[in-house]
Amino acid sequence: MTDDQQTYGLGALPSPPDERDFQAAELYAALGIEPAAAAALPMPFRVAGPWPPVLAQGNTPTCVSHATSSHKAYQDYRDRGAFPQLDEMLFARRIGTTAAGAYVRWAMAELVRTGYPETGGANAGRPRPKAFYAIPARVADLRAAIVDFGPIVIATPWYRSWFHPGPGGVLPAPDIKVGGHGLEADGYNETGIVGPNSWGPYWGDHGRYTLPWRYVGGLWEAWKAIDVPPPPIAWRIHLAAAAQIRRYVLDAAGRITGWTDELWQFAVSSAPCEEPVKRRTANGRSTALTVRVIRGKYAGAVLAASRPGVTVKST
Repeated sequence: MTDDQQTYGLGALPSPPDERDFQAAELYAALGIEPAAAAALPMPFRVAGPWPPVLAQGNTPTCVSHATSSHKAYQDYRDRGAFPQLDEMLFARRIGTTAAGAYVRWAMAELVRTGYPETGGANAGRPRPKAFYAIPARVADLRAAIVDFGPIVIATPWYRSWFHPGPGGVLPAPDIKVGGHGLEADGYNETGIVGPNSWGPYWGDHGRYTLPWRYVGGLWEAWKAIDVPPPPIAWRIHLAAAAQIRRYVLDAAGRITGWTDELWQFAVSSAPCEEPVKRRTANGRSTALTVRVIRGKYAGAVLAASRPGVTVKST
């Protein structure tokens, strides 16, 4: 471990893919708006203040908790007119932070499920986001999301050279990867995306970073927790760890003409799907209960609804 790592904690882990994630496109659809075209976006831009104070996580692996704290504190000021005293270390424990860190998705889910606790665990159940949405980690999508929705939380690989940013908090060329880091992003300029770090006000540009646009392609993920309900999904297909799924091939009439068996993945997961349908084989000799997946890795695929480890239920 370098001296920098003993001084500055990291702690973000890349969230595994999950078909349950609501996407930014669904957030735009729920609001009835289109993402602003790049040419129409202001330059530079920062969400309107006041902004929460810069946090300091020390050398603990709690950047995800601290970035989420900044995210929630900004929302709380908008809603309540004051910045709450949030308990970052308690929240870190609640999202399962280990010595290696935590997943931003888990932090977003905890915000929606039980909220962010204030000091001592109080008031976690106060008004909290209704859903969280995945923002594509692309320049145009990140810029539009910040303008349209406000601050977002990102997770990125972190490099040894980035412990020592240049003027304006600009992160230099990456060199040796030393871990992952979670950050809030609340604006951008001609150079890149900008926001507060959680290493105190004396790091970078008064505690703020600038991630150059040319490095944005290396981001792992970006998220927005917001008071916009998720779209209704009537059915979900749930799959146990290492479940075998059967993908059906259908003819134009929707009859089964064949199938392939595949391993889903090595973790419990789920995906939204259409209402289960009983289908006949092309020769009419047998039937099978099937579901068509709406989103995710198997979007559009027709799966067996009665295989071991696979269940379908209404939500």
